[in-house]
Amino acid sequence: MRSALNAIDGAVQYLDQALTSQAQTSALDLAAVQQTLTQSLSAGLQSTGQQITALQNAIATKAIDLQAVAKASNSTHAVAGQVGLTRLRQAHSHSEFDGHPLEAGVEYSLFTAIIHSRPLPAAPELGDAIVLTDPWGFWQRGNFTLKRGNAQHLINARAEDVIFNVNCWRVTLTYAWINNWTLSIG
Repeated sequence: MRSALNAIDGAVQYLDQALTSQAQTSALDLAAVQQTLTQSLSAGLQSTGQQITALQNAIATKAIDLQAVAKASNSTHAVAGQVGLTRLRQAHSHSEFDGHPLEAGVEYSLFTAIIHSRPLPAAPELGDAIVLTDPWGFWQRGNFTLKRGNAQHLINARAEDVIFNVNCWRVTLTYAWINNWTLSIG
């Protein structure tokens, strides 16, 4: 019985030593994991801090630019800018511009007392529009011809230039599809 107890006691001591050794190894593994996590977290915090600083600097720079613009502008400047923009979008056209292409995005008052013609843009983009107005009522004389800017372009599905020979106060030309201008009254 004593030998059995000694054998059990020896086995317990062996298991105790094995468990102690394994616990120490596990503790070392946990310490290594903890150290790695701590380093990763520290690097992440440092990177985040740098990004926050860069963002704060960018915001501060933008604020200064916006403040400078606000200080440099007033309602008079805004009105002057709008008037200038309107002038850029409206133009007068007459025989001195004969042969000069019309520009997309412009509303022309078209004076047609003398015979002349103007072509549409040769390379328009989809959605481009041109407005022609007749404040004098001269279109019925047939003195103005709207020419196609590109031989492949159609105006209302026709491969012909348009002679303005009826009284109409306003027409709109829209580049509605590839090689296709749409002419509409009003």
